[in-house]
Amino acid sequence: MKKEIIFIFVGFLLIGLSFDNLLAAEKQITKPIELSYANFFPSANHQFILGTKWAEEIEKRTGGKVKITLYPGASLLAAEKIYEGTVKGVCDIGMTCLSYTRGRFPLMEVLDMPLGFPNAKIVVRVMWDVYKKFKPNELADTKVLYFTSHEPGLISFSSEQVSKLEQMKGKKIRCTGTAAEIVVALGGAPLAMTMGDVYLALSKGVVDGTVGAFNTLKAYRHAEVTKWSTYHPRVGYTTVMVVAMSLEKWNHMPSDIQKIFEVVSEEWIDKHGLRSHEMAQEGYEFAKEKGHKFTFLEDDPKEANRWIKNVEPIIDSYKKRMQEKGLPGEAVVKEARQLIEYYNKIDKYKGGCIKR
Repeated sequence: MKKEIIFIFVGFLLIGLSFDNLLAAEKQITKPIELSYANFFPSANHQFILGTKWAEEIEKRTGGKVKITLYPGASLLAAEKIYEGTVKGVCDIGMTCLSYTRGRFPLMEVLDMPLGFPNAKIVVRVMWDVYKKFKPNELADTKVLYFTSHEPGLISFSSEQVSKLEQMKGKKIRCTGTAAEIVVALGGAPLAMTMGDVYLALSKGVVDGTVGAFNTLKAYRHAEVTKWSTYHPRVGYTTVMVVAMSLEKWNHMPSDIQKIFEVVSEEWIDKHGLRSHEMAQEGYEFAKEKGHKFTFLEDDPKEANRWIKNVEPIIDSYKKRMQEKGLPGEAVVKEARQLIEYYNKIDKYKGGCIKR
């Protein structure tokens, strides 16, 4: 009788342990995939806000199987360290500008060039299409989710209105990356500084002007410390911003989860392009309210051609550098320009940067 009681007790104990193991296993299975997302933009910036909505959409479509925590304002990693941090797994997802590590992404530099993008909606589509076609090895160490950007930049001045190329000579202009090459080609003197320092530098006359997207006139309130801006889409720079994921994290996710990431990311390309396009208009309207004056070089084709002629060698130099590296610089420039023409014929994308 005692043996039977012992056997029954041991049986119940084993059943209990098995049940506990099952519960533990189920809990392990249902535990969400937790990912960190480093973003250098402050939380109020539209790029960060859209990144937040992207993360929320991923969580929603995966039924809570993925949980993404965003870190704004370079609070997890400095902007220039985000891509390498993503490669090394310091963060699982990162958004950064490729130009922050010059030379690291040679082929993709083409998309920062003054190619004549009409608006931000087209910029982001062309960036994605170029990447998909050429799949540059320089980005093979992460899972690229999508690219974002802004419309071609303009040059804003606090010293005088600039409508002639000669007026650029010696002008101290805040700029970085490809924009610095453009300023030099136009006769100006580039001066690098962070966007956060530009307002004070302009107000104190440390620089004569700054290069930036239309939205900076409002977002960074540059229209308060500049009085004039000069613009032409074939003279302005753009900035390739990438959202990428650690390959190790990507490869360990189930295929159905990966598919959701890809689908949502493809949708967010146009969302970013449209919002950047809207922000350009908002920046333009804000500046006009402040009494800011604009010189649109397109209104003077002869003068515009002088500016364009000066910056064209930047693209030629790029092609030569790529040839020396054994990269298809000629082909990628041609593809980008053909894509610009293609998208500018589609109602959803065509049109200028802003409505005057």
